[in-house]
Amino acid sequence: MSAARLYLAELLGTFLFMTIGYASVANFGVTTPQTAGLLVVPFSFGFGLLAAIYAFGHVSGGHYNPAVTIAMVVDRRTTPVEAVGYILAQVIGAIGAAAVILVTIN
Repeated sequence: MSAARLYLAELLGTFLFMTIGYASVANFGVTTPQTAGLLVVPFSFGFGLLAAIYAFGHVSGGHYNPAVTIAMVVDRRTTPVEAVGYILAQVIGAIGAAAVILVTIN
C-alpha cells in the first residue's frame, strides 16, 4: 500500500474523529441542563473514534492520535520515518476539523 494512501486515510480519519468530538464541545453550553453535556462530550469523542476506525482504520491502522503513533514506534510496529508522516497527517486533520467547526458555529 502506498504511503500517500496511508497518510490520506490517517488525515481523513483524524478529521472525522475530531469533527464529531469538537462539535459536541462547541455545543456544550447549549445543553439544558449543562450536566447532560458531561456525558455527551466523551461519548461523542468515542463515537467519532469508532466512526473513524470503521471508515479508515483498515487502510492506515487507525492511529488517529500522535501518542498512539509514538507508542507504535517505541514498540517497533512502525518506523520513525513513517511515524512523521502519520503525525503530520493527524495534525493537519485535527486543524482542518477545528477550522470547519469554527466556521460552522460562527
